[in-house]
Formats: sequence, structure tokens, C-alpha cells
Amino acid sequence: MLQEQREVVVATTRHFVRLLSSHQGTKGDLDRAWLMGRFKEFLRTYRAQIMGNLDTLESLVFNEASTEDTRLVFASMRSLSA
Repeated sequence: MLQEQREVVVATTRHFVRLLSSHQGTKGDLDRAWLMGRFKEFLRTYRAQIMGNLDTLESLVFNEASTEDTRLVFASMRSLSA
């Protein structure tokens, strides 16, 4: 069950970052702002699971393919949890 939860958290985080990095599914700044808000909410809600998978997320999701603002949101969440 923990492995499945890990896979879901990684896949969901990856999907958020992919959408925010490519602007797919957003028609403008308002849509992107809404999506970023949902991303922040997701990170707060699943903070414990995300903190347990930091290495995986940093290597697979928060790399040069992600945008600066998604990396900043992740970094701020990480620093609050330290």
C-alpha cells in the first residue's frame, strides 16, 4: 500500500509540474494561477508523503524540465517542513 501511495504522489506531482511547465490545459494566466493554487494545496495536503519521497521527486520531477516557479514552490514547502 505504501508503494502504491508513493507512486500516486510522484505521478500526481509530475502531472502538475508537466501541466504548469507546458501550459497545457491552461487558456491564460487565470487558469494557470488556479492550477498553481491547486498544486500548492496538493503539496500541503500530502506534505508527509512528499517529504518521504524527496530524492525521487527531485530527480524525476523538479529538474531542469520544470519551471522556476514550480521549483520555488517545492523549495518553500521543503524549507517549511525542515
